[in-house]
Amino acid sequence: MNNKIIIIILIIAAIMLIMEASLLLSALFLMSKNEKECNKISERKEVIENSKKLSINNDKKEEIKIWNIEFPTLNIKGRIQDGWDEHIINSSIGHMKSNNKIDELIVLKSIVNEENKYFEKISELKIGDQVIYQYNDKIHKYIIVENKIVVNEKERIKQANKEQIMLLTNVKDLPKVSRCVVGQIIN
Repeated sequence: MNNKIIIIILIIAAIMLIMEASLLLSALFLMSKNEKECNKISERKEVIENSKKLSINNDKKEEIKIWNIEFPTLNIKGRIQDGWDEHIINSSIGHMKSNNKIDELIVLKSIVNEENKYFEKISELKIGDQVIYQYNDKIHKYIIVENKIVVNEKERIKQANKEQIMLLTNVKDLPKVSRCVVGQIIN
Protein backbone atom coordinates (compact mmCIF):
# COMPACT_ATOMS: atom_id res chain seq x y z
CA MET A 1 0.00 0.00 0.00
CA ASN A 2 2.79 2.45 0.93
CA ASN A 3 4.60 1.64 -2.31
CA LYS A 4 1.48 2.49 -4.34
CA ILE A 5 1.16 5.86 -2.59
CA ILE A 6 4.84 6.62 -3.15
CA ILE A 7 4.52 5.69 -6.85
CA ILE A 8 1.41 7.89 -7.21
CA ILE A 9 3.20 10.79 -5.51
CA LEU A 10 6.23 10.31 -7.78
CA ILE A 11 3.99 10.22 -10.87
CA ILE A 12 2.24 13.42 -9.76
CA ALA A 13 5.62 15.05 -9.07
CA ALA A 14 6.89 14.00 -12.52
CA ILE A 15 3.76 15.42 -14.17
CA MET A 16 4.22 18.67 -12.25
CA LEU A 17 7.88 18.85 -13.32
CA ILE A 18 6.89 18.29 -16.95
CA MET A 19 4.25 21.04 -16.68
CA GLU A 20 6.79 23.34 -15.04
CA ALA A 21 9.32 22.64 -17.81
CA SER A 22 6.75 23.33 -20.55
CA LEU A 23 5.80 26.61 -18.86
CA LEU A 24 9.48 27.54 -18.64
CA LEU A 25 10.02 26.73 -22.33
CA SER A 26 6.95 28.79 -23.26
CA ALA A 27 8.27 31.71 -21.24
CA LEU A 28 11.71 31.44 -22.89
CA PHE A 29 10.09 31.34 -26.34
CA LEU A 30 8.02 34.44 -25.56
CA MET A 31 11.09 36.25 -24.19
CA SER A 32 13.06 35.41 -27.34
CA LYS A 33 10.23 36.63 -29.55
CA ASN A 34 9.91 39.81 -27.48
CA GLU A 35 13.69 40.42 -27.72
CA LYS A 36 13.55 40.14 -31.52
CA GLU A 37 10.72 42.68 -31.63
CA CYS A 38 12.68 45.02 -29.35
CA ASN A 39 15.72 44.72 -31.65
CA LYS A 40 13.57 45.57 -34.68
CA ILE A 41 12.17 48.61 -32.89
CA SER A 42 15.69 49.70 -31.88
CA GLU A 43 16.90 49.35 -35.47
CA ARG A 44 13.97 51.45 -36.72
CA LYS A 45 14.68 54.11 -34.10
CA GLU A 46 18.35 54.16 -35.14
CA VAL A 47 17.41 54.62 -38.80
CA ILE A 48 15.06 57.48 -37.88
CA GLU A 49 17.70 59.13 -35.67
CA ASN A 50 20.32 58.82 -38.41
CA SER A 51 17.91 60.36 -40.90
CA LYS A 52 17.31 63.25 -38.51
CA LYS A 53 21.07 63.71 -38.03
CA LEU A 54 21.58 63.72 -41.79
CA SER A 55 18.93 66.37 -42.29
CA ILE A 56 20.41 68.48 -39.48
CA ASN A 57 23.91 68.12 -40.96
CA ASN A 58 22.59 69.05 -44.38
CA ASP A 59 21.05 72.22 -42.96
CA LYS A 60 24.37 73.25 -41.36
CA LYS A 61 27.16 75.22 -43.00
CA GLU A 62 27.44 74.80 -46.74
CA GLU A 63 24.81 73.37 -48.98
CA ILE A 64 25.87 70.33 -50.96
CA LYS A 65 24.57 70.64 -54.48
CA ILE A 66 26.72 68.13 -56.32
CA TRP A 67 28.67 65.32 -54.66
CA ASN A 68 29.55 62.52 -57.04
CA ILE A 69 32.12 59.98 -58.01
CA GLU A 70 32.57 58.72 -61.55
CA PHE A 71 34.43 55.75 -63.01
CA PRO A 72 34.69 56.55 -66.75
CA THR A 73 36.17 53.16 -67.73
CA LEU A 74 33.28 51.36 -66.01
CA ASN A 75 30.66 53.89 -67.15
CA ILE A 76 29.45 54.30 -63.54
CA LYS A 77 28.51 57.50 -61.70
CA GLY A 78 27.24 57.60 -58.14
CA ARG A 79 26.03 60.17 -55.63
CA ILE A 80 27.93 60.38 -52.34
CA GLN A 81 26.40 60.83 -48.88
CA ASP A 82 28.06 61.90 -45.64
CA GLY A 83 28.73 59.10 -43.16
CA TRP A 84 29.41 55.40 -42.90
CA ASP A 85 26.38 54.25 -40.97
CA GLU A 86 24.95 50.94 -42.10
CA HIS A 87 21.98 52.48 -43.90
CA ILE A 88 24.17 54.73 -46.05
CA ILE A 89 26.85 52.22 -47.05
CA ASN A 90 24.25 49.52 -47.74
CA SER A 91 22.21 51.76 -50.05
CA SER A 92 24.67 54.22 -51.59
CA ILE A 93 28.23 55.55 -51.27
CA GLY A 94 29.30 56.83 -47.86
CA HIS A 95 32.00 59.42 -47.15
CA MET A 96 34.05 58.92 -43.98
CA LYS A 97 32.98 61.76 -41.67
CA SER A 98 36.34 62.25 -40.01
CA ASN A 99 37.86 63.84 -43.09
CA ASN A 100 37.08 66.85 -45.27
CA LYS A 101 35.10 66.55 -48.46
CA ILE A 102 37.80 68.07 -50.65
CA ASP A 103 41.55 68.85 -50.55
CA GLU A 104 42.34 65.94 -48.21
CA LEU A 105 42.34 62.15 -48.21
CA ILE A 106 38.91 61.10 -49.50
CA VAL A 107 37.67 57.76 -48.13
CA LEU A 108 34.48 56.33 -49.60
CA LYS A 109 32.73 53.08 -48.72
CA SER A 110 29.86 51.20 -50.31
CA ILE A 111 28.64 47.68 -49.60
CA VAL A 112 27.63 45.68 -52.67
CA ASN A 113 24.28 43.92 -52.21
CA GLU A 114 21.02 43.33 -54.10
CA GLU A 115 20.06 47.03 -53.95
CA ASN A 116 23.47 48.69 -54.02
CA LYS A 117 25.69 48.07 -57.05
CA TYR A 118 27.84 51.25 -57.15
CA PHE A 119 31.13 49.52 -56.24
CA GLU A 120 30.23 46.13 -57.71
CA LYS A 121 32.81 46.41 -60.50
CA ILE A 122 35.63 48.35 -58.82
CA SER A 123 37.71 45.17 -58.80
CA GLU A 124 37.85 45.67 -62.59
CA LEU A 125 39.60 49.05 -62.25
CA LYS A 126 43.17 48.81 -63.48
CA ILE A 127 46.30 50.73 -62.54
CA GLY A 128 46.16 53.91 -64.65
CA ASP A 129 42.34 54.13 -64.88
CA GLN A 130 40.80 57.45 -63.85
CA VAL A 131 38.34 58.31 -61.09
CA ILE A 132 36.58 61.68 -61.08
CA TYR A 133 35.47 63.11 -57.73
CA GLN A 134 33.21 66.16 -57.66
CA TYR A 135 32.17 68.19 -54.64
CA ASN A 136 30.04 71.17 -55.70
CA ASP A 137 32.20 73.19 -58.13
CA LYS A 138 35.48 71.41 -57.31
CA ILE A 139 36.49 68.47 -59.47
CA HIS A 140 39.51 66.28 -58.77
CA LYS A 141 40.82 63.55 -61.05
CA TYR A 142 42.68 60.60 -59.65
CA ILE A 143 44.63 57.82 -61.32
CA ILE A 144 44.35 54.31 -59.87
CA VAL A 145 47.63 53.22 -58.26
CA GLU A 146 46.42 50.24 -56.22
CA ASN A 147 43.58 47.72 -56.36
CA LYS A 148 43.81 44.88 -53.87
CA ILE A 149 42.18 43.02 -51.02
CA VAL A 150 43.06 44.19 -47.49
CA VAL A 151 42.44 42.61 -44.10
CA ASN A 152 42.48 45.81 -42.03
CA GLU A 153 40.74 48.89 -43.47
CA LYS A 154 41.80 51.16 -40.61
CA GLU A 155 45.49 50.36 -41.05
CA ARG A 156 45.28 50.95 -44.79
CA ILE A 157 43.57 54.31 -44.23
CA LYS A 158 46.37 55.34 -41.85
CA GLN A 159 48.94 54.58 -44.58
CA ALA A 160 47.26 56.80 -47.20
CA ASN A 161 48.27 60.39 -47.95
CA LYS A 162 46.12 63.51 -48.32
CA GLU A 163 46.34 63.53 -52.11
CA GLN A 164 44.63 60.17 -52.48
CA ILE A 165 41.14 58.80 -52.80
CA MET A 166 40.36 55.43 -51.23
CA LEU A 167 37.40 53.27 -52.20
CA LEU A 168 36.38 50.42 -49.89
CA THR A 169 33.83 47.68 -50.41
CA ASN A 170 33.04 44.13 -49.38
CA VAL A 171 34.39 41.07 -51.19
CA LYS A 172 31.81 38.46 -52.14
CA ASP A 173 32.14 35.25 -50.09
CA LEU A 174 35.04 36.73 -48.03
CA PRO A 175 33.41 38.56 -45.09
CA LYS A 176 36.62 39.36 -43.17
CA VAL A 177 38.38 41.32 -45.91
CA SER A 178 37.71 44.41 -48.05
CA ARG A 179 38.46 45.50 -51.59
CA CYS A 180 40.61 48.64 -51.42
CA VAL A 181 41.15 50.81 -54.49
CA VAL A 182 43.50 53.79 -54.14
CA GLY A 183 43.82 56.68 -56.55
CA GLN A 184 46.47 59.42 -56.59
CA ILE A 185 45.41 62.98 -57.49
CA ILE A 186 46.53 64.11 -60.96
CA ASN A 187 45.18 67.69 -61.14
